[in-house]
Parts: sequence; C-alpha cells; structure tokens
Amino acid sequence: MASTSPPYDNANTRRDLQALVLEAVPSLRDVLGCEDPDPHQGISALFDHATQAIRNSDMHGVIRCFRLTKQLVDLEPKWDMVTTSAIWTSYIRRFRPDDPQGLKVLREIDPLVRETLWSPFVFPNSWLREMRINVPNADRWCSCLTVQREVEAEARFVRQTSCPGHFAIVRLKLQPVLEDRSVLFRNELDEKSDSPLAYVEATIEGVTDALGKQSDADRGVSHLRVDLLGLRHHPVDSQRRDFVRTAEQAIEQCIEEAGLVEI
Repeated sequence: MASTSPPYDNANTRRDLQALVLEAVPSLRDVLGCEDPDPHQGISALFDHATQAIRNSDMHGVIRCFRLTKQLVDLEPKWDMVTTSAIWTSYIRRFRPDDPQGLKVLREIDPLVRETLWSPFVFPNSWLREMRINVPNADRWCSCLTVQREVEAEARFVRQTSCPGHFAIVRLKLQPVLEDRSVLFRNELDEKSDSPLAYVEATIEGVTDALGKQSDADRGVSHLRVDLLGLRHHPVDSQRRDFVRTAEQAIEQCIEEAGLVEI
C-alpha cells in the first residue's frame, strides 16, 4: 500500500502555518526564519513562548498564543493532534487547577475560542452577569411580541436512577421592557453560588432556542428581560444539554402562564 504524507508535509501549508505563528508572535522569527520550516519546530517554539509568557505573567503574550486556535484548525481540517487539541492542552496543563493566574488568562479569552479548549478549571458563573440575546431574524420583524406581565417559572429535569443520570433545575423570571426592543439576560445567582459558567451559558442557549420557536419571519419575541433566579446542579449527574432543555421548558411555562401581546 502506498504511504500518504501527513498534511504538514505540504510546503504551502507549512508556510501558511509559519506565517500565522509569526504574525501572532513576531519574536519567533529567528527560530522560524528558514524558507521551509519544520512545523513541529515551530509548535515547540510556540510552546516555549507560551510557557515563558505564563511565568512572566505576560497576559497579552499568552492570549496571543491562544488566538491561534481557530486559525490553525481552519488552516487544514485534517491536521493531526500535534497541531490541534494537543497544542492547547499543553498550554493549559502548565497551570495548576487552582492557579488564579490561569483563571485570569482564560477569562480574557474570546468565549468562542475558550469553548475549543480543554481546561482543568471550573469557570465561575459570575464571569457572565448580563448579555443581550440575539433571536434569529430579529432585524426583519415587522412587529414584536412580549409577555403581558411579569412571570416566573421553575423547570426540572431530574432522573438519577438512569445511566447516565440527569439533574438540572432552572428558575427564570420574564419581565416586559417596553422601552427597549431587545432581549436582556441577567444572571441573578448569588455570589456564593458554585454553579459553573457552562451551565449558565447552556441556560442562555435554551432561552434563545425557546424564544426562536415563538418567533417567525414577520414577528418575534423582544422587549423582554430574562432573569436567572436559580440554578441547581449535581457534580456527577448534571450535563450541559440538560440545562438547555430545562431553560427552554421554563420559558415555555412562563409564556403559557402570562401569554404574549403584540407591541
């Protein structure tokens, strides 16, 4: 059987990788200055650079390295583990699980990039206190809907006798906001809450999905504030998708109880 060369043996792809690395970390030019660089050498140099940046508490230097994540993956979908998850796992493993500097670095990373990274940390929900929810096609609506009155609902998905188990409890409050044509989500969990950020983000996803189902091409739900009043999870049985589902149910319960009115 004829052997096939790995993607990084392609000279053009290797030069693209070199250009990406040098754009992010110009100080590596001496290491990668040759016309046909070894990608493994470049990645090793990038590891060393990130390690030194961490030791020096150089936040911007570390974040520059992380910003290569999406670019490297998009460069060639078939890149082996050396140029995808192994890079970012190696970076993050340089932090201790309780390292506050590590949490600080990861907090400043674009959330879309952070989602691609393995991490030893449980990110606190306090990182996300407020955000606007973008319901699909909202810019095309001719009219808007909102709830007729303030309403609360709690949804539960608890099945701990099955394998895998399920445990998600979400309490939401919806309130009409006539002066603002948007949907504002607020995390009102107590500062002492140990609920992970991932479950709050899953709750937002469920809220977005539920509001999307209540909307169509001509009109949709807006002029609304959604407050997360409660979120309970289990360290073993809780799963992210359970909170998407539960948040969606809580929205449906609120709308069913209070009803929608056109503005």
